[in-house]
Amino acid sequence: MLICLSTACISAVAQTRQSKKPAPAKRQQVLVKRINQGALRVYKTFVRQSERTITVDCELNELLEDLLLAADGLTDSRYIRHNLVVVMQIASDIEQELLALDVSADMIMAWSRLHADLDRLAKMNGMKWSETVITDQLIATLVSDIDNISTRVNAELSPLQPISATTYANLPELLSSFRSSAQELSNDCGEKLHGRIEVVRNHARAINVSLKECVISSALQHNWKLLTSRLEELVRLYSLDSLELDQGPSEKIADLRR
Repeated sequence: MLICLSTACISAVAQTRQSKKPAPAKRQQVLVKRINQGALRVYKTFVRQSERTITVDCELNELLEDLLLAADGLTDSRYIRHNLVVVMQIASDIEQELLALDVSADMIMAWSRLHADLDRLAKMNGMKWSETVITDQLIATLVSDIDNISTRVNAELSPLQPISATTYANLPELLSSFRSSAQELSNDCGEKLHGRIEVVRNHARAINVSLKECVISSALQHNWKLLTSRLEELVRLYSLDSLELDQGPSEKIADLRR
């Protein structure tokens, strides 16, 4: 009788502990619901911010609307991995836009929470940001964009008014290294690609320092900021992959702008 009673008590304790921890499917449902609510919160925060500004970033507005639609597709568990790929790719595009813009603290907080939930859902499904977002097509587009913007900067070098003669002399060399390192991106994958992207990002940072000492057109300045934001985001994707499931993103939007 005592043995049976002990067994029953142990079984009851085990069941109580299990009941406190939701099953994976249930946790995923809760997380998906939170992601949908978070996507709506981010969109409404963006709309409120836009009402206080003269110009509205149409591209970011479209991306946020796309995210709302794509996040709704996560509710169908049969196709969650397929739909999650779409959501993660859109989220990465939004991150790049946010890095290049001045957004409110409310927007940063709302986005950080949503992104953290997306990261949890990705890890629950065994998906990596770098493998999901960084495709061959993305790399090809990136290489082409780097080549084009390098050509544009070179074209503006003569009318530029550098504060420092040394800066002016170094820019062509920096741009040449930047373009050459970008061409190598198509030849690598995995961790080697990670290393290559970091090299390209570092070249971009060096060029950015020099460009700040020059007078450049507003259009070129805008395009350059978008490109460098994209490189920062790609490097960050690998950092996200290295985090544990319950660990939050270590880099925030505000930190990456420095």
